[in-house]
Amino acid sequence: MLVSSVLRKLGTAATAVRIQDYLQHLKGLASVSGVYDFEGTPQRGLGPKNALVSRWNPATKSWEAASELGGIPMAE
Repeated sequence: MLVSSVLRKLGTAATAVRIQDYLQHLKGLASVSGVYDFEGTPQRGLGPKNALVSRWNPATKSWEAASELGGIPMAE
């Protein structure tokens, strides 16, 4: 998704410097892992607030959230 975002914005002739600058300022790109914010979390784009603990439920054969965002335990 990140590469697609870069290519859509800058085109295939973009230099490494332009790509790096674009990524360093990228914010708001939603993905399965969270919403990227490279200004807020340099070099990674995702920080602790994007952490989610999940567990496999064999009865339903699916993954379930076992925490709130940030890894905070869910209220039961």
